[in-house]
Amino acid sequence: LGRNECCFLKTMTNDDRDEEGLLRSYDVVVCGTGLVQAIVSAALSRAGLSVLHVDGEDCYGEMNAIWNPQIIHEKKKSAESLTDLSYSSPYIDKGVIAMHPKGGESTLQWHSESRVDYFGLDVGREVDTPFGTGTVIEMPKSLDESLVVALEKWVLANGKRSLAYFRIPREYCQDSLSSHELEQVFFETQGVQSLRTAKARRILKDDHRFSLDATPAFVLASGRAVSGMLASNVADYLEFRSVEGLFWLEDGELSKVPCSKNDVFGTKMLAPMEKRRLMKFIQLAMDYATQISSDEERQQQISLGKDIAMEDSSDTPTSESTAAEREVQSLNERHLNHGRSLARPQNKVVSTEALSSLKQCMDDGMAFDTFLAKEHKLSPKLQAIVRYCIAWEREVSSVSLAEGMQNLKLHLQSIGRFGNTAFIFPLYGSGELPQAFCRSAAVFGATYLLRRASVGIKVSDGNCISGALISDESSSECKIIECKTVIASAASFSLERTTRSCKRVLRRISVLSGRVIPFDDTDCHITTIPPKTIGNSHSIHCVTLDHTLQVVPHGCTVMHLTTTVECDEGQEASDEILSEASRMILEASGSQIDEVYQVCFSHSLEPTENSFVSDIPEGLHLCHHSGQVLAADDAFAQAESIFSKICPGEEFLKLSEDFDVQIKERAAENNINDDEKNMLESALDIVSKNNENEQTGA
Repeated sequence: LGRNECCFLKTMTNDDRDEEGLLRSYDVVVCGTGLVQAIVSAALSRAGLSVLHVDGEDCYGEMNAIWNPQIIHEKKKSAESLTDLSYSSPYIDKGVIAMHPKGGESTLQWHSESRVDYFGLDVGREVDTPFGTGTVIEMPKSLDESLVVALEKWVLANGKRSLAYFRIPREYCQDSLSSHELEQVFFETQGVQSLRTAKARRILKDDHRFSLDATPAFVLASGRAVSGMLASNVADYLEFRSVEGLFWLEDGELSKVPCSKNDVFGTKMLAPMEKRRLMKFIQLAMDYATQISSDEERQQQISLGKDIAMEDSSDTPTSESTAAEREVQSLNERHLNHGRSLARPQNKVVSTEALSSLKQCMDDGMAFDTFLAKEHKLSPKLQAIVRYCIAWEREVSSVSLAEGMQNLKLHLQSIGRFGNTAFIFPLYGSGELPQAFCRSAAVFGATYLLRRASVGIKVSDGNCISGALISDESSSECKIIECKTVIASAASFSLERTTRSCKRVLRRISVLSGRVIPFDDTDCHITTIPPKTIGNSHSIHCVTLDHTLQVVPHGCTVMHLTTTVECDEGQEASDEILSEASRMILEASGSQIDEVYQVCFSHSLEPTENSFVSDIPEGLHLCHHSGQVLAADDAFAQAESIFSKICPGEEFLKLSEDFDVQIKERAAENNINDDEKNMLESALDIVSKNNENEQTGA
């Protein structure tokens, strides 16, 4: 988009703009194009506010962006000159709060990056030679011996395969060579390389086609994200595929997590008693979700002033249990076939006794894992599957029962709506989400400036925001934009921190020459490794995406590994845990898969607002990275919270009435030409005339 002011609803005079064409004053300045900022920008623009959206990078997304190896190389090079602990703003002045120019990327640390050079030669390995492909049958052990390859296409009269001999050049025989070094020598001197190396080279040749999400984010099929995209029409900019399945890695084996009744009773990872207990618990969770949804629907009807009394032709008083039965029956009928693949049969009544017991445990403050163990007698293995795969827990210590059931509600109500699981994923990567919302914001008047970092905010004597400082690419000076509201990432203000332990999100991205999950037609899966499996304090999420998502070339898979680690301030996180996790997953897949490229990095989980800003200025709204979460719905919740503070009483992501009226008036004034509409009207006229002629002729 670059700088885009395509809103045709506001007419500004030249006196309202500066020499760059920017407004002299904006209602809101948004710093950084992360997902939260992009959603808020779209919502504020639709509400009629003037928005300036700036980012120091030349692409959208911050830590929700899409990268490739070239972009990663440039970011690593740039990080050498700016670190979150050594940076000091040249624009610090009285009444100015400095911001890190890297914004949401200010705490980013790079740990490792590698790409395959050679896989090495060995007996039995298939190789490519100047005479065609073949198989190594003998390795050279000394200078007088040769590499012997049995060629596939050259067959002798006796039916035996021809042999090709390759000698080691004398200049390379001074020292002993490893298998990888030996392949390098033969490739550079005689064009012999293993087929695995040749395939890796072809893949890396197209590394510009890699779409590697800095933070892969799924979308819950019935969550906030879907509602927001439909309400704002941002869904028109995106395409999605459903996630094929969830997997569980334990004892070196990959097992599919049951997401339907058939899966529960057909899985081999659970004993018969465990299956019955799991179904009983899942049915309780669905009953709880149904009742909560019914309560939310009732509250919505009350807010709209509607009569919510249930229809009852008789005057006979009903008990609470009877009312609950009717309530659930009505709700089931209205939501028939909407993601109830793990639910009880339609219209089967809720067990009020079980729900009452559940609510009592919530009131008592019971932990989620305690409820699973004591109330439902789930085995430790089954508890772990429910907690980490279905309820999205990450740590060893369990969340509260209320939080666990809320997560279950969100998950179970999304299952089956768009596919076999609760999740969908955008084509070309989840980095398309912030780009789509930025595009929507620009359509409704937001101005975008890339490569112009926000370096500070100006505060008045009353501790109120009075402007934002943005860098000027044409000079060393900064530019002050007048505004009363600024939205920025909390990481932008990480210049001053106390020495303490901190949590970091550790990520590892691998490009593989093959499929990790060979059980389905496509490889779009989520695999969970529970805590304490390989010394990990938090669960490890493995996301595998193949070429059908348009993120890697055909025949490849990108694997995202994510966990949370704790380290002392200033100490770099280690990538050993995710390296071991990668090895375990590739071994468990049972397929011949090679890792041709990998990069490992981490970023801190931003502290709460009060931990680094003692007195937050009025008009400053901070957003945070969601951390190790699977779904993008948390970003929508943050965005809606910020929007409600700026525009209290306004509906989130809804077009304002003033905008709607102006659009219709301007369309009528300009007689906007719609080619598709004109063609349809013309076709209808022709059909109408033909019908009239036929009737006249008859």
